[in-house]
Amino acid sequence: MKNFLQEAREDYGKKHPNESMSKAELARRVGVSRQSITLIEAGKTIPKLDIAIRIARALKVRGVESIFIMPR
Repeated sequence: MKNFLQEAREDYGKKHPNESMSKAELARRVGVSRQSITLIEAGKTIPKLDIAIRIARALKVRGVESIFIMPR
């Protein structure tokens, strides 16, 4: 599965300059460990749907598909 999680975090910072979205902050908002975010970003693990939805919501992204792309 290809993902654009790092890019989405960076875009969040550009759109919300007064808020940072480090891996640790994203993990806190999503309710997972920073290590989980690191593994997801690196493509070493695929998040469950509920986690993917929480990530998208935390980053204020419309739709999980904007971050995670399933192979056909």
